[in-house]
Amino acid sequence: MSKSTALIKKEYILAQLSRTIKKKYENYVITRIVHLLNDQDIKFVTQQYFKRQDGNFGLTDLYFPQFNLSIEIDEGHHSNLNSMQKDKIRDRDYLVAIKNLKQHPEKWSPKRIKAYKDYSLNMINTQIDEVVKYIQDQKNQSPNFTAWDPESEYNYEDISIFKIEDQIVFKRIVDAINYFRNNTNQYKGYQSAAAETMDGKRILWFPKLFKNEDWNNSISKDENWIEEIPISLSKGKNHLNRILSSKSKQNRIVFAKVKDNLGFINYKFKGYYELDVIVSKKKGYCCYERKSTSVSLPDGKPIQN
Repeated sequence: MSKSTALIKKEYILAQLSRTIKKKYENYVITRIVHLLNDQDIKFVTQQYFKRQDGNFGLTDLYFPQFNLSIEIDEGHHSNLNSMQKDKIRDRDYLVAIKNLKQHPEKWSPKRIKAYKDYSLNMINTQIDEVVKYIQDQKNQSPNFTAWDPESEYNYEDISIFKIEDQIVFKRIVDAINYFRNNTNQYKGYQSAAAETMDGKRILWFPKLFKNEDWNNSISKDENWIEEIPISLSKGKNHLNRILSSKSKQNRIVFAKVKDNLGFINYKFKGYYELDVIVSKKKGYCCYERKSTSVSLPDGKPIQN
């Protein structure tokens, strides 16, 4: 492990553990799991949001992305997030708990640790030991396990198709754009929230899908529709007319602007969308329907689902 990688991991681990410090049972369970694993090849995320199949949100206490495994710590009064309003966290980088999750093909199935107040430490520790062994077995028995490398986890050079189930994210807009350009036409920097693909037939779009100073954009619960709404509705029709006048601007590969659970900005792949002309004209602003959850590289052509 290089010195820079070790430093990144140290700061990341300390930041993740510090998020649980005010919750004593949760802090005890999570820190014990991490310390017993004692394995810097395994990445973990605390307090990870996810979206259920019905469109509602949940919060998993501890998540291991390499195994797609979530750990729930039940203190007997766990807050119920089933009815959480999407506008509370729609600017966050959440997982989509759908059937194509790698570890649990049928449903989101967390491991649960009961940490009730009347439980002894031995009772809690026994459950923790079982979870730690399970994680270690997952690593040892997986022929495709890849060690956590924070310096290369945003590198997708070995894939030819972007798929939403692969949770594709970028730290910078320019990094995403360059995957849709050949080696001789790479950008060093890029300021705008939109760019054309190499053939000029599609737009790479990096929107804020939540209300901000200029837009009140939104994405539907199933993420199949995006509404692009200017704060000033009078400007909405002018914007719609500009989009209607350009076929390429109606076809969009979307990377939504989100914050990860440490507050850093990322851009997450949401799929390929096309303007629904009829619906847009009826509403007076742009409405895009998702046509594909995957696109090819570098041309950006949608793949039939």
